[in-house]
Amino acid sequence: MRGVLLVLVFGATGWRPAVHFRWAEVRSFLGFGVAVAGSSSLLFVFQKADVLVIGRVLGTDAVGLYTFARQLGSMPTDKIASMVNQVTMPVFARVQDRIEEVRRLYLRTTSYLAIVVLPMYVAGIVWSHELIRAMLTARWFGIEPLFQAFCLAQSLVSLGVINGAVHLSQNRPRWVMQYYLCAVLLMPPALY
Repeated sequence: MRGVLLVLVFGATGWRPAVHFRWAEVRSFLGFGVAVAGSSSLLFVFQKADVLVIGRVLGTDAVGLYTFARQLGSMPTDKIASMVNQVTMPVFARVQDRIEEVRRLYLRTTSYLAIVVLPMYVAGIVWSHELIRAMLTARWFGIEPLFQAFCLAQSLVSLGVINGAVHLSQNRPRWVMQYYLCAVLLMPPALY
C-alpha cells in the first residue's frame, strides 16, 4: 500500500530523490555541531575532573563522601533547572533575531528559577545538620560541611543553567565550548 502511494506521489509531483551534497552548505552546520559536541564533551570532563583529583589526592573514602554530598547538593539544579534548560532552548531559538526579547526572556526565566531553586539551597545550608541526620545514617554525617558548600555553589550554578541555551540560540556555540575548556583547565589546579 505504501509503495503504491509512493509511486503515485512521485508521479503526481515529478519529484525524485537525489543525492545532493555541497561542502559550502554543510560547513556551517558542521562547525555548529562540532562546537556543540565539543561543549558536551568538555562539560562531561569538567563534571568528573573534581572526583578524579580528589580520588588521587585524598583516596576512595573521601571520593565517596564528596560524591554523595555533591549529588545531594546538586539535586535541585539537576531536576528543576535542567528541565527549564530543555524548554528554554526552543523558546530562545524562536526569538533569536529579537535581542530585546531574548534579554527579557532570559531575565524572566532566571528570576523564576531563582524563586524556585534558591529557597531550597538556603534551606539546605541552614538546616543541613537536621536534614542529614533525618535522612541518612551516622556513616554520612561527615558530609555536612561539603553539603553546605555544594548548596552554596549550586545556588549560583543553577542561575546560569540557561546560559548555554541562550548562546546556542544566538549561534555562538564556540563561546560555550571555550567556557567549558577554561573550566576544565582551571578545575584541577583549583582543587590542588
